Amino acid sequence: MDFVSIHIYPEYIPIEKIEEIYDDFINNKVVPDVAEIKKVYHDKDHTFNIISQVRDKINSILNRKPELHITEWNASSSLGNLIHDTSYVSTFIVKNVLQNINKADSLGYWVFTDIFEEEKLKSPHFHGGFGLINKDGLKKSILLWLLSFKQTGRRNS
Repeated sequence: MDFVSIHIYPEYIPIEKIEEIYDDFINNKVVPDVAEIKKVYHDKDHTFNIISQVRDKINSILNRKPELHITEWNASSSLGNLIHDTSYVSTFIVKNVLQNINKADSLGYWVFTDIFEEEKLKSPHFHGGFGLINKDGLKKSILLWLLSFKQTGRRNS
C-alpha cells in the first residue's frame, strides 16, 4: 500500500435524528432530504484529531508509513450551507491548514468551483456551494487566502 485516502466531514447527524428518520422510513412517512437535516459540528480540532487517529492506527498496523491524503474536506458536507460563501469559512480552513501542516501529505479542499456535477446549478450567485469560486467566476474568500498564502511561501523560500 502506497497511500491511504480519507474524507473528513466536520459535522454529523445525531443518532436520535437518524433513528427518527429510520422510523419514519419504516412507517412509510415522508423522509426529509439530507440537506434539510440539521447537523451538529464536531469540536474545533476535529480535523487534527481525525488525522492523528488515522496516523496512529496506520502506525500500529503497518511497518512503514504510507502517504496520508485527505481527498475530500470542507467546512461543511452540506450543499447549500451558506457558511461556504462567507469569510468564516476562511478562518476554519486557515486554522486547520496551519494546525495540520506536516500531519498529512495533502489536504484536499472539496471542490474547486460551485459548478458541481452532483446537483442542479442554483441560480443565486451565492447559494452555499462547495467551491473556491462561485458559478460566475467570483473568487471566494478562501481562494483569496490560499493565493496570498502561496505568495507568502514564495517570498520565504
